[in-house]
Amino acid sequence: MRHPVAQPCLFLIVLVLCSSSVMALGVVPSSQERVFEPGQTHTYQLKILNNEGAQKTVNLYVIGDLAPFLSLDRDALSFSSGQREAFVTVTLRQPRSASVQGRVEGKVVVQEHSRAGGQIAASLSVVSRFTLVVPYAGTYAEAKLFVGDFDRGKQGNFIIEVRNLGEEDIAEAQAYFKVLNMGTYETVATLTSEPRRIPKEESAFFTVPWRPDVPRGSYRVVATVAYDGETVEAEESFAIGQRSVAIDAITVNEFSLGGIAKFNILLRNEWSGALSGVYAEVTITQGDERYAFSTTQTVDLPGSGSRLVNAYWDTGNVVPGAYDMEVVVYYSGEQVQKSFDIVVKQDSIETGFTGQVVGGGRDGEQEPISPVSLLVVLVVIVLVVNVILFRKLLRKKS
Repeated sequence: MRHPVAQPCLFLIVLVLCSSSVMALGVVPSSQERVFEPGQTHTYQLKILNNEGAQKTVNLYVIGDLAPFLSLDRDALSFSSGQREAFVTVTLRQPRSASVQGRVEGKVVVQEHSRAGGQIAASLSVVSRFTLVVPYAGTYAEAKLFVGDFDRGKQGNFIIEVRNLGEEDIAEAQAYFKVLNMGTYETVATLTSEPRRIPKEESAFFTVPWRPDVPRGSYRVVATVAYDGETVEAEESFAIGQRSVAIDAITVNEFSLGGIAKFNILLRNEWSGALSGVYAEVTITQGDERYAFSTTQTVDLPGSGSRLVNAYWDTGNVVPGAYDMEVVVYYSGEQVQKSFDIVVKQDSIETGFTGQVVGGGRDGEQEPISPVSLLVVLVVIVLVVNVILFRKLLRKKS
């Protein structure tokens, strides 16, 4: 009698084996395309890949609307142990006339069966696609859009490929590009290509450069190609720059050595879209010794906006001196790291972030005059008085 969990376990084992062998079988090339030529015959070779080099047999067959015109030189392939590839010949016999226009597709299927318990448990298939393009009456265009790399202030290119699938030449085609901000759906740029003629069964590429002067973020470009009174559109989403967060300032208010220092860290979103779940980790060290580790609260940064987060340091066992401060900001699966030199004094903290005292006393209070500064002022006063007295003595003698 079988154990009640035997069948589920067997199913899971087969599932794992099949998922681990997804790349065990392959076919090259994965696709072929050609323009319809009435009555012509063409042959192709497909390379069947046995990536594991295991002993196996695979079946081959054709499906799709083009299947009646596709034939194979065999319907099965046997791989010996260690054999990693084999070849099959595919023949395409085109009819003398076509009753449809546009793309007609067929697929060569390469299929391997997995067995468990003497029965077929699962099958793995890969396909090679064959496409026959039957020209349209008159002119007919298809468009494919390519978007280059863009960053603020740096030029990139929009490229659209226009393919004439008609039986006649396209006298004039021109591409128009509209760039939209995905956050506001506002149009931020409109661009136009030069007009071009496109012969039948040929393609033309329209390239338009653009140097963005808009915030970094997510955008979408809609391209419209106008040709001989007709239009065709293509659109793509893209990014200008990358998501990034800047540390604009670090301040400490109402600090006194021995108490808890509260660091106010101003984060700025350099991306035009909102960033959620942003936080920072702050580590303060001196040499090999770590004095503090603090995690700020989590905030959402609006597009191109700023928020304060706070980190804390208990300075009860801290003496005045120089320390290293490392801030790591986490956002959208990314992180940015900055290091700063800080100097702790009795009632202030200086940071290498600004090169100035960013904390000390209470807000609005002035720093008390240090003894050294007072001594310098007194010395200057004494020198001025001595110069005045010396000049008076010279006048009396004269």
